Amino acid sequence: MAISRQRKSMGLPIAACVVALLVLPLAAMFIRAVLYLNSFQTFVEEMSDATVYAFYHEGVRVTNRQGEAYTAGGRAVYIPYSLISQAGPGQPQREIPDQACVTVEYGDGSRLQLWEVPVKNSRRSARYGMLICFESAGGERFLYDTDMVRLPEVERGLLAGREDS
Repeated sequence: MAISRQRKSMGLPIAACVVALLVLPLAAMFIRAVLYLNSFQTFVEEMSDATVYAFYHEGVRVTNRQGEAYTAGGRAVYIPYSLISQAGPGQPQREIPDQACVTVEYGDGSRLQLWEVPVKNSRRSARYGMLICFESAGGERFLYDTDMVRLPEVERGLLAGREDS
């Protein structure tokens, strides 16, 4: 009498592993993108609140790259917010450069720092872009770079609203 042994098919567990290996990285990338877009939306909301505060109070205190400080008021306080929010999310960054920057203080404890930085892999063939660091009144920090806005654009807009000489 012969004993017949059936082999278990390994097809199903192997297929499940292959599917998991394909789906998990895609799911992780999707979750990361959603979290980053949520972070950008929070940043824009925080910057909007600071901008409105500055508009209805004493404007923004600007320190340019040469270290000169002045107050900008009126519609000029909306220039950084408008340009940055319209540019959309850039690339997340972790480090702040050791070079001169433009600093915008909103009067509510929020602060925006902007650096002109070389851009790699630009979406619009720009050689330079802008590194953005925004610290909200609540202490939250947002740091990313973009090739969709250049620092001189922001500087000109703020300078146009200069209130003191």
